[in-house]
Amino acid sequence: MDEVDFVIPLSKGELRTGNATAQYVVEELTSIRQLLGDTRDFKSAVLSTKGCFAVIDHFDTLYSLLCHFRSNDKIIKEVKPIAWNGLLKAAQKESQTLLNYLGDRNADRQAHRQHLTCLKMTCYLLCQMIEEFEAESVQPTTDTSVTKKQSKSARSKVDASGWDWESERELAITAIGQLVQLNTARLWEPPIVEEEFVNMLACTCYKLLENVEVSRNKTTRVAIFQLLGILVKKYNHSLGASLKIIQLLQHFEHLSSPLAQAVEIFVKEFGMKNIVSDILRYSMKTH
Repeated sequence: MDEVDFVIPLSKGELRTGNATAQYVVEELTSIRQLLGDTRDFKSAVLSTKGCFAVIDHFDTLYSLLCHFRSNDKIIKEVKPIAWNGLLKAAQKESQTLLNYLGDRNADRQAHRQHLTCLKMTCYLLCQMIEEFEAESVQPTTDTSVTKKQSKSARSKVDASGWDWESERELAITAIGQLVQLNTARLWEPPIVEEEFVNMLACTCYKLLENVEVSRNKTTRVAIFQLLGILVKKYNHSLGASLKIIQLLQHFEHLSSPLAQAVEIFVKEFGMKNIVSDILRYSMKTH
């Protein structure tokens, strides 16, 4: 791929209309009929020597899936888990690839750009797919085999293919956390992680917490708080987190106890004591 800048969009449509000549643009969507073969090619590439960089070569395919995600076409239903498994595997491989690369002080500028593009594309696609799968999981079931006595959690796991979104969601949050634990700031010039990247990851975390079932799931909840803790400590997200916590408390009653746990984790595990005073100060301003 030519050297272009992947700009994290505010909406999916922005990737179809780049504002700069060196900005990455998806020129043409892959048709639904072609998606199955292209997605299988992507997964194969991830498992080959291409590894995580397969995301760059196949970004348009995965983006096209996002655009077709809510289609009822049976091909889309078949493609979704294949694309997800490939993307998750790519993210997991990227952690090791990036760890090795960041330890190399002699890396050139072109390699920097490639790794940065791969990181941004992978995280963007993961966040988008997390939100799409999450939206699917909270929709009322149309499966007549599910009785009214079954809980929402049980319904979400009824899948003939064995798909378990609760487990997959936790794996994705953990994979993103492993990536941002690394010294990724070195990939940017100057070495400061762009705000849009941080906000993208944080917004996905906050969106997940709005779901009562997610906030009740201890392992997923803690994984989300761990990821946010890294963003607060390493990526200058303290102010953003403080304001968002206040906002969430005002709109979602079920988050009072979970968010108290989040603040406790920020303070005890990440040493971010100032966030308590920040929350109190901004809370007083809103009243």
